[in-house]
Amino acid sequence: MAHYGDEVLGSQKRYPTLKSILVDLSEIMLPPERISVSDAAAKYRTVYNPPAYVGPWDNDTVPYNRLPMDLLESREYSAVCFVAPAQSAKTEIILNWTAYNITCDPSDFMLVEKSQTEAKNFSMMKVDRMLRHSPELGNRMISRRSASNIFD
Repeated sequence: MAHYGDEVLGSQKRYPTLKSILVDLSEIMLPPERISVSDAAAKYRTVYNPPAYVGPWDNDTVPYNRLPMDLLESREYSAVCFVAPAQSAKTEIILNWTAYNITCDPSDFMLVEKSQTEAKNFSMMKVDRMLRHSPELGNRMISRRSASNIFD
């Protein structure tokens, strides 16, 4: 984002003109991007799982996950239940939904795990990796250390 001569003093930003304020804040005024969860994953998410695969998310790799992903943002349903065998990319549905909420419909979002240990592992091993290797997602993180509320 362009900043026209703004200065940062301590933790407060000073804006010299109304135009610089509008430019800096214009992105939050945009409406949510209207695409499906699966399309958002293909557009914004990079999978980093060496040596198996490193590259953009491809819905054709696990086509059976497309419908459950897209139903997560449906207004017709209040819950989605997806029963599948082990190692069928179920966790990727959760990560793709997280990516969708970060990029297309930024809002409060909470994932709940079965224990604090599992939550910490999921945060460090899955979410942090996704944010690190998906540039569009990582760029949306606030850089101040105190701003991160992952695993709070």
